[in-house]
Amino acid sequence: MAGLHFSCGKWMGGDKSADPLFDIIPKVLSKYVTDEEKAGWERFLAAFNEQADSEVLELTPQMMRAIVGPLARYRDALVKKLGLSGPDASLEELGPYPRVPSKDERELDCVRDLLEGNEVSQRTRKPITVIFA
Repeated sequence: MAGLHFSCGKWMGGDKSADPLFDIIPKVLSKYVTDEEKAGWERFLAAFNEQADSEVLELTPQMMRAIVGPLARYRDALVKKLGLSGPDASLEELGPYPRVPSKDERELDCVRDLLEGNEVSQRTRKPITVIFA
């Protein structure tokens, strides 16, 4: 089954981990933007929305720097909501697979991959690409 995927250079996100992206941005993530981050968030959102109908979405290193703080706060909120032991805890703490992950679990996978992809993006100065495949 097709879905949205993250990549940056040789790094690939998890299978279809990007699927919740358009639910997270701008609907949820805006709640985690501080007053100091608002200007960067607005620039990010303008660049994001400009590409929203493209076949390939590119999240540049500059764009990612604008949302890394809100992403980390949202990740931490999801970890707490799900009752996981920490930000890097396996989702199997919630029950063994195979099982259908919840909406919050899918969003946590997405956010974790965005944060991991950001590390690669900042190091390589390449954008994170989001593609439907």
